[in-house]
Amino acid sequence: MLWATCSGIAYFFSEFSAFMPGKYRRRQTDDARERIVMGLYDNLGDKLFCTLAGSYNSTAAVDKWRNSCNMTFYQNQLNFAVWCVSSGCGVSVEHLNTSQNLLLSVYKFHMCYQVRRILQQMSCPLPGESLFNTADNHINLIAYKKICNKFDVDSNTDFRFKGGNSGGLGTMYNYATRMGYMPLTGKPYDPCRFQFIPQSTNTVIKIDYISQSEAVDGWMQFILEKSRGFTRAGIIRIDDSIRAYVYCILGSQAQTRSNIMKSLECQQNFVDLLESDVKSLFFHS
Repeated sequence: MLWATCSGIAYFFSEFSAFMPGKYRRRQTDDARERIVMGLYDNLGDKLFCTLAGSYNSTAAVDKWRNSCNMTFYQNQLNFAVWCVSSGCGVSVEHLNTSQNLLLSVYKFHMCYQVRRILQQMSCPLPGESLFNTADNHINLIAYKKICNKFDVDSNTDFRFKGGNSGGLGTMYNYATRMGYMPLTGKPYDPCRFQFIPQSTNTVIKIDYISQSEAVDGWMQFILEKSRGFTRAGIIRIDDSIRAYVYCILGSQAQTRSNIMKSLECQQNFVDLLESDVKSLFFHS
């Protein structure tokens, strides 16, 4: 019965135009997105959806972010994965805030599970792992391009978060005596006017570092606002999420002979089964 109920959501779809990533604007659904953040953090994504604010203290690091959508930035890897799992599948804010508990659980599991699957496919280390690097994270670009083809999106698409100061680059800071590091608010970054130099001059202002604190939850902007149905790629991914969801729930309960809602051992077994499934060499989609 559980499988039949969950599988039923995966087979209603129509073509829709997913919004193009990288173009930031404040939306009426941002409050709904914030509810999604809390829900995903409470489930399986406390580490996964933490982009760790970037901090740049050299012209080379700033240019690397500004010049193109460099996919070695973890925030871009995460934004891409979220776009695929949401916009690329047709899963929207409405789905992730549904009042039906079963569907809510399935859709949030889908977000966490498929984002993990995509990052795993691209061989991207996660926050907390020894090989993780916020600004120079490993990525298998061949796998990235294959996933782009699956979702019919150009691999040169800009997945940078463009909200906040300086078009997403972040807020500039410089050190003030007896006051500490102070933000240069309301001033967009201009490499001719702001530079990483020992002292300010008549024409150039010294900056010590640039912080991307606004980008911590930037991945939210890559969640689709309103769906017009699941895409073809979305049907495959959602069906795979349902399979994993049922497998992890029933498998953990069978192994522990306990109710997953009441047993901590069963819940831990659920997580263990999920981790094993994510890292499986056999991709079910």
